[in-house]
Amino acid sequence: MQGLSTNLGLIALTDHDPALAAKCFRHAIQIIPNDAKLHYLLAQADFASGQMKEAKTQIDAALELLPDRPEFKLLRAQIPSDQD
Repeated sequence: MQGLSTNLGLIALTDHDPALAAKCFRHAIQIIPNDAKLHYLLAQADFASGQMKEAKTQIDAALELLPDRPEFKLLRAQIPSDQD
């Protein structure tokens, strides 16, 4: 089920529907909460929706799990630091 949610989220993100993508990724994270890539994808969807606080929370979770991923660091650098 997680794979289906992830795939639907990726399609939604590609189709410029970040709200639907975020819903799909949140569902997938409920199934596999320690998947850094899912947190990263949710951060991308939240970022695209303008939900900066949520994006920061998710990218920070991804970085906690995999701190050396350059794409995670790049997205984190794009989120304003005052989103605490």
